[in-house]
Amino acid sequence: MRFSASKAGLLKSCKFPFRPGTPCVDERGRAAINGDRFHKAIATYIETGVRPVETGRPLKWLEDRMDHATAWVDKNRRPEWRVEIAYAYQWRTGEARILGSNLGREYAAAGLKDDEIAGSADLVWLAGDTVVCADHKTGRSVTDAVWAQLEVLCLMAAKAHGARHACARILHATDYGIVEYERHFDELQLWSAAEQLKMDLAEIPEAWPEYGPHCSGCYCPARAGCELFQIRSKEEHHDAA
Repeated sequence: MRFSASKAGLLKSCKFPFRPGTPCVDERGRAAINGDRFHKAIATYIETGVRPVETGRPLKWLEDRMDHATAWVDKNRRPEWRVEIAYAYQWRTGEARILGSNLGREYAAAGLKDDEIAGSADLVWLAGDTVVCADHKTGRSVTDAVWAQLEVLCLMAAKAHGARHACARILHATDYGIVEYERHFDELQLWSAAEQLKMDLAEIPEAWPEYGPHCSGCYCPARAGCELFQIRSKEEHHDAA
């Protein structure tokens, strides 16, 4: 499996899924599919001002969150917003570039090189010497894996735009409205993030499985064929019986 910013949380916990030759199956569950629908709908609204007509299940879940998200957009809209920006990052040298917009997961088709990694941010804008990366989230909570993704996105965006600082902003769509979270990264913190990412990626070729909550919490695509996961899962099931 090729690394991208959305898998940064998994990389911090276990590098084995990214090791060449590791069999992976993309287990996109209902929550992930619903999240994709939400992201496409809100991106369309931001760009066009027109709210897409959604059909199919779970319509109520999506409509409720879209009500909150569109209200947030209307209140906070900025002319400098850029939507669904994809970045390519050369992790060995620290160079970055804008790969395109609205690419989905088609990074390779857009020209991603073999020695680059990619990531996409829902909203990006510049505020002085700070680049802001905002991402909509629809999960039950904002986890460490979510922050890991935003840290990598901020690193990519700061390098691509030549910004000294970065701000990660999470827009968590809940039953009750949009809950905002924010973290700031100065030059030293961005440098530290780049060095840590470089070390993590360099360890992939020799990585071995690490068992933990990430096996299910990060939706690891390698777990179906991971012997350690199978063994430990059976042990836990036996202990609970």
